[in-house]
Amino acid sequence: MPQPRLILLAIACLAGAGCFATAREQGPWRDDDSSRSVASAAIFAGDTQGATDAEIAAALAFAWDPASVQRLALFPTGWQGREMIGHQGELSEILAARCPGLTFVRVPPILVPDRPSGAQIRQLSARLQADHVLIFELHRKFDYTQRLFARDRADLAISLEWYLFDVRSGIIPRSGVLDEVFDAEKARGLHPMTFLDQEFGRSARVLVGRLAEELSKMKPPAPRP
Repeated sequence: MPQPRLILLAIACLAGAGCFATAREQGPWRDDDSSRSVASAAIFAGDTQGATDAEIAAALAFAWDPASVQRLALFPTGWQGREMIGHQGELSEILAARCPGLTFVRVPPILVPDRPSGAQIRQLSARLQADHVLIFELHRKFDYTQRLFARDRADLAISLEWYLFDVRSGIIPRSGVLDEVFDAEKARGLHPMTFLDQEFGRSARVLVGRLAEELSKMKPPAPRP
């Protein structure tokens, strides 16, 4: 019959091993770098190939005025962008709350082609009476660790690439990349995909808020009467 001390030692070893034994899953999750080939990187592919020297010179000579930004059409791209199309109301509320001097327009998904070109985006935005288009794309990656005797945890990274597209001139006067890297522990009983969705959604809202701050710096609110 095993000695009690040996049994306790075996249990302690198993418990210790369980705390450190992990099952790891790495992302990107529901997104990959190949999405860029049909997302924002492809929007101007055909336009730039056909640009003449005169058009390039005109773009360089164009004097863009931040005061011309009045009405922006929201245009998310990529896999995550397609998911976010259904949440444009929430995004526009965040942006409008922090940029009172701007108006944001939701782009109807039914009007967006599968692979829109820059020219198509300009035409669509003009019909929506938007003078600029806010094109943005989310990228997210994660490293998810399952633990037996502790809460599962994940290391997450999310970035928001954006650029402002002037409908009148076709130039891109402003652009940037915002990112956030963080870790989180999953609550017990919560499905891993639900957990990741919640964390990425929270982080995406934070990044949209930071984007609103960038836009507000570009165009300060109008003075009160």
